Amino acid sequence: MSAYETVGKRQGKRIAYKNEPFYWELELTTPRHGDRPFEICHIDHTQLDIELVSSFSKINLGRPWLTLIIDAYSRRILAIYLTFDPPSYRSCMMVIRECVRRYGRFPATIVVDGGKEFDSIYFETLLAAYCCTKKFDQQPNQDLVLYVKEFLELQTQC
Repeated sequence: MSAYETVGKRQGKRIAYKNEPFYWELELTTPRHGDRPFEICHIDHTQLDIELVSSFSKINLGRPWLTLIIDAYSRRILAIYLTFDPPSYRSCMMVIRECVRRYGRFPATIVVDGGKEFDSIYFETLLAAYCCTKKFDQQPNQDLVLYVKEFLELQTQC
């Protein structure tokens, strides 16, 4: 029996919440985690499987990068940022900016993978200025990318 279950039976669910296991990855089968929306959010990047061509010059512009911030509680995509630049601290900060612009709230905890763009001093300063906790995914994998791809496939089928 885990510590979460033991404390939950003895003292109740509210006290046991701090012993609940943390979910590092976000899959379709992952249970909701966090007590409320904007408590835990995941940021990740994926290169889209599409090549864009300029309508004016007919020059191939290449494949864009999609940066997402997903709420772990509601499973809602809070903001997206689309760019041709590879992932950097700028794309991370822009997706957070878009999230704050749309909802007027800053996430309390952000879960990121081991990418070097998340170690930027600018990104760290932004999170520290708004008292946001950053958690590193210990075993980064493609689960969030797969979740996003499944989501996009469902949207194109509708």
